[in-house]
Amino acid sequence: MPSDTVCAIVSGRSDGRVDGPVDGRWLLETALTRAGLWEHLSAACERSGQEPSELSVLVLPELLCFDAQTAAGTEPALVEHLIDLLGERGYERVGVGIALGSEDTWLESRDLSRMLSVAGYRCATDGGRPYEVIDLAQDVVPVPFPPASTLHGTGLARRLVDADFRITFAKNRTHEEHGFALCLNNLLGMLPLRDKLYHYRGRLKPWDLSVALLRQLPPHFAVIDAVHSSHGSWASRAPETLVTATIIASPDTLLADWTGALKMGLDPHVSALNDRAIAEIGLPEAYDIAGDLTPYQGWRNVHPALLAGTRRVNESVGLSRMLIPLTTRVDRSRFAFKSTALERANRVMSSVLAPAAGDPVADSAATWLHAWLAAAVEGVDAWRTLFAKEQLRWRDVPLDLDLDAYTLADYEAVDAEVEPLEQLIRATPGDHGGLRWRHLDGSVLFQFCRVLPIPFARFVERVDISRAIRYMQDYIGGRAVAVARDERGRVTHQAERNIYLAQPNYVALYGGTVIDVSKLEHVRYSECAQRIRWRTVHSANGSAQYDDGSVCFADIDGSYTEITVVGRQKFTLPLFWQAVDLDRMPEIRDLLIGDAYFTFFDGTMSNFEAAYEGREYRIGRPWDREEGEHDDLGLPRTSSLDIAGIAHRGGDLLARIKAAGTGSPGDRRSGTLDENGFRHFPAPGAPSEPAGHLGPVERFLTELSVAVARDLGLGPGEE
Repeated sequence: MPSDTVCAIVSGRSDGRVDGPVDGRWLLETALTRAGLWEHLSAACERSGQEPSELSVLVLPELLCFDAQTAAGTEPALVEHLIDLLGERGYERVGVGIALGSEDTWLESRDLSRMLSVAGYRCATDGGRPYEVIDLAQDVVPVPFPPASTLHGTGLARRLVDADFRITFAKNRTHEEHGFALCLNNLLGMLPLRDKLYHYRGRLKPWDLSVALLRQLPPHFAVIDAVHSSHGSWASRAPETLVTATIIASPDTLLADWTGALKMGLDPHVSALNDRAIAEIGLPEAYDIAGDLTPYQGWRNVHPALLAGTRRVNESVGLSRMLIPLTTRVDRSRFAFKSTALERANRVMSSVLAPAAGDPVADSAATWLHAWLAAAVEGVDAWRTLFAKEQLRWRDVPLDLDLDAYTLADYEAVDAEVEPLEQLIRATPGDHGGLRWRHLDGSVLFQFCRVLPIPFARFVERVDISRAIRYMQDYIGGRAVAVARDERGRVTHQAERNIYLAQPNYVALYGGTVIDVSKLEHVRYSECAQRIRWRTVHSANGSAQYDDGSVCFADIDGSYTEITVVGRQKFTLPLFWQAVDLDRMPEIRDLLIGDAYFTFFDGTMSNFEAAYEGREYRIGRPWDREEGEHDDLGLPRTSSLDIAGIAHRGGDLLARIKAAGTGSPGDRRSGTLDENGFRHFPAPGAPSEPAGHLGPVERFLTELSVAVARDLGLGPGEE
């Protein structure tokens, strides 16, 4: 086997012509040979001590099928030809692994057998070789993902885990959020839960998942089907086919994607998935790209403005789960909607938010609408951060630290770094509320104390000092991994990643992000005190330069518990507050700092009391880790709003607006003109009151839609 990892690019036609049909089979055969598939399979047989006929091979194609006439998923004929090529060389134990996705919950007839039939899989090749299709959502077994992984405690399909050789076979296509979606993105299809949008985009993040899968269960070979590609701004929702007559193959998944992105004329780091994986895993130390890297002729990538807007919109799980069924182009002769209201809305909205190619005005309008939706998501997030924290979702993230890079001495060294800070702040005068604070080299050093009328022994039985940071006000998620314990099983050395809401909360109105910090922690226990100290070693989003400190539980006269929090913090402010430069206004600056810290730690002390009493103290709400959230029709629940009803009224509203623009002048002059110059139209039967039990934002939006419907004459039952 060659020492360098090869990525083969094979383009064109076997007869050298520039026109005529493309021979995808010849492209595939040539690319596999040049990339060394057969040598890698032989090496797998040697490692396992098996003959080719005994080696279990699993091919993982992409199945993105809403219309059999578009190039959205891997071409089944190429998958079956690969099976024939394997069989000719003695590899007979070949299966095809597929897991259905979120879209299969809002359309009819999306069972696996139906999907395979529509896509063109025949379960037998042209060479007469039958093959088995494995449902990767079935027979799930535990996988030993490490505690630091976001997938710790989850499982994958047994046939996937037990396969001796895995081949990911991706489609060459653009992606509205990541710029491109190739082999690494295709790995997400191996995950078993059906509601992938809810679990693997909302509850967990795809860039974390792809790295976890690539570390734990990497493909042994990667192939990109670029014979007929899907390009443009809406390759996932409204695929646009382009003949690119290419196959890309490599034993390294990231190298295959790197090459595929370059062929699109893209920076491979534009994808959050690939950027994270390249940073944490990297490309092979030595590799060779065999082929022409000239970008595809006529290729169109996603506009950067649409990429930015879609990324932000997808941070709202409810909105993104609603938009997908509204904007995806569906072949209705093959797949029926489970809701007629949703189908009507899809007919209108799919042309508005995912327009067909060749209309620059419609494309620009759709990009603008996504930017507007992104701004709305930011506004809602800021509002929830300030006024409705119970509506926020918990954050489930990986540890984001390489534990092998630290020894126990590194954790214990935290004491020597934090103890001088504790001594310095104790000498600083405090106020009557128990807060002491001062500036220190651009950061804020503080101490907050409170005495609880709870005996120390009883308090520490119920409140775990190693969880002290997770009791803090505005803690929204993270991950902790115990590295060492004492003889009683108590945590003594720990690594932890913490995520808090923007601090102070009001900076969320100015683009302030969450505080995301990873720390080394050391915990000490004695008869009359317990103390945890920590030091920040990494901030994934650059939100903090310092977030070091300690929490101490101390016994006072056997009847009370004193809680002391010490910290040194320096957070990255939004650009607006950096421009304000509060250092020029020290009176205002100090007033804001003192108020922010007192408010934060007053709430933190209340959380400690709640933890002792067994009451809920954490903000936000958890995810459904098993099923996801769908209503009886299979539609995603996004809020207390009736989405199907809104879709019904929205379709009527857009149709009426369109009709108003093409009607007679006499029609448009009807209605009543108010004192502000707005014209209102009668609406017999229009709803007079919005639905109850809504939050303020939902109530406002519902009332607005009712008012508009009333003016346009849209009753609840009108057609």
